[in-house]
Amino acid sequence: MAMPEHDFSEGGSTFQHDMSDTSVLTSKSDDSPLSKLTQVTEKEHPEGAAIRKQAEFYFSDENLPSDAHMLGLTGGSQNIPVSLSRVLGFHEMRRFKPMTQVRASLRKSTFLEFTDNKHIRRRVPLAIEPVVEPEVIVDVKKQPPPNQPWLNKGMVRL
Repeated sequence: MAMPEHDFSEGGSTFQHDMSDTSVLTSKSDDSPLSKLTQVTEKEHPEGAAIRKQAEFYFSDENLPSDAHMLGLTGGSQNIPVSLSRVLGFHEMRRFKPMTQVRASLRKSTFLEFTDNKHIRRRVPLAIEPVVEPEVIVDVKKQPPPNQPWLNKGMVRL
């Protein structure tokens, strides 16, 4: 069954788009129209396999129980989604740019999933008991401003 081509005309010029290529829509976790549009326009990174391997290692059964930092971010068996920006800030992931191509590469992972366009987590929560205590992660931006009356609104950064 052939999909129709759409003809978009504007000021004498014509643009035709074949709607039959929907093979890029692979994520099942986020079915919003905006997410689908984003998935169509994103190209996979040339080093997609290396990106998936490294990110999957961070969330793996081998690493997660003994990695206090990742354990603190994910909550262990709670499987809390982690910001893609935070994962891309890890030493081994910094070389992979741009984020849109990294995101497209990670969408092909069978181990990780996107909860929205900016957060990833394991598809199956961690079932192994942690070996270390989770690191307490304090987000400075979410801290209330200090009780210092001599600071006015313009001086306090949130």
